[in-house]
Amino acid sequence: MPGFIPHFIAGNAMFLIGSYYIQTYTHMQNNIKNQLSLYAICITCSIIPDFPLALYYVLHVGSYKSLVQPHALLHLIISPAAVILFIALNFIYPIKKKPLWIFGILCILIHILMDATTQETGIWI
Repeated sequence: MPGFIPHFIAGNAMFLIGSYYIQTYTHMQNNIKNQLSLYAICITCSIIPDFPLALYYVLHVGSYKSLVQPHALLHLIISPAAVILFIALNFIYPIKKKPLWIFGILCILIHILMDATTQETGIWI
């Protein structure tokens, strides 16, 4: 599971960084709802395009070669769509939830950067 684990670790790291940032530098309440929202956003944006390969590694569903193509398609569809969604959400909830949406965009960008620098499938290279 070479690609899934680093993305999961990066999502957790972004959650910790985001929690610290929200507590220290914003006026946003640090309640359990905001913490769970931030965690869900960070993890989802870090691992969701790698879902087909995670199925292969965990459940051995299909073959690696048959799942690489949907994996690449998910990256091409979900990454830009998620960035657009978070930018739209930033305008819908501009004051209170802005740090959550910013960390969602950062997690997607980190995911793309990690895929560009790892040689698991060569999707971006």
